[in-house]
Amino acid sequence: MDLTKQCATQLQTIREAYTSEVVKLAEELRPRFEAGELADSTDSDFGPKERLEAACVERFGLETRKVRAGVYEGGDRDLALLILYLSPSSDTEEVNRGEQWVHECLAAAAAVTLDVLAVATERGWTRRVASPRARR
Repeated sequence: MDLTKQCATQLQTIREAYTSEVVKLAEELRPRFEAGELADSTDSDFGPKERLEAACVERFGLETRKVRAGVYEGGDRDLALLILYLSPSSDTEEVNRGEQWVHECLAAAAAVTLDVLAVATERGWTRRVASPRARR
């Protein structure tokens, strides 16, 4: 097997492991989704979304701490970069903010959050509420 095929096979294995972990986390959070405690895709209330992101950050080891304005430290940067490569959400506008991210872990946390939310939405665990912006 040449190196390219070997790398592709390994990346596919890692992608499957990532996807499996995202699904597992979504399943664990199902009761919280169904109770409306966590964000759904139209939720504009930052409280529920922050709770979901906190669960994702904890699971994937993406904890950072703000040192000063625009400077964060901590988190597993290598894992964050891998998540950004693997995540289907990494190309979304919410995640792909270019240089606006001051730490890779912040971008990866946004990607994982969207991935978990996508599983919950696909399985019907989120409450669909119209966004206040949509009502205007």
